[in-house]
Amino acid sequence: MVKALFDAIEYESEIEKQFARDLDNNENVRVFVKLPRWFKIDTPIGPYNPDWAFVTERDEKLYFVRETKSTLDSEERRTKENQKILCGRKHFEMLEVDFDFIITAQQIGSYKPDHRNFQKALEVFNIEKQEHLHVAQSIYHDIVPANQLGLNKVWVNRYGEPERTDPIEYPDLEVPDLQSLVRILEIEKA
Repeated sequence: MVKALFDAIEYESEIEKQFARDLDNNENVRVFVKLPRWFKIDTPIGPYNPDWAFVTERDEKLYFVRETKSTLDSEERRTKENQKILCGRKHFEMLEVDFDFIITAQQIGSYKPDHRNFQKALEVFNIEKQEHLHVAQSIYHDIVPANQLGLNKVWVNRYGEPERTDPIEYPDLEVPDLQSLVRILEIEKA
């Protein structure tokens, strides 16, 4: 995973594994993390552990993903899961934390490097190509399709791979890690 805070993620299900891929592929996601089990929010029916947190390029907010479920239909989930989701929602409303959209490759029916993933994110988030910055580690899955679509792109070259020689593989910026990119973005904002 390119945009994950850590090099490895412990998944609790195939749904979570796919969700992590979807976050990693989502052009608007700057960075994401699978929240550890010890990260809990107290609710009237017991501790609640949101599944994920991520930051977007668009509005620089921290988003919590309350649940990663195979269905959005509350009737298909256990009662206790629905109660915890409701409590979590109320908790975040009190903190004035808003949730916008979640797009999965599974919903779109395609996986990187398919252009539909990138195009759907632009459509759903209602942003223009020039407003998007795709940060990724994979040349084949990320940089090449981002170039083909005319998107801004940063290559996170964690393993010190050689400089690219094919123009379709050229990133707009190359960084060794996400921390370096955050420092650059902070300087740009100043």
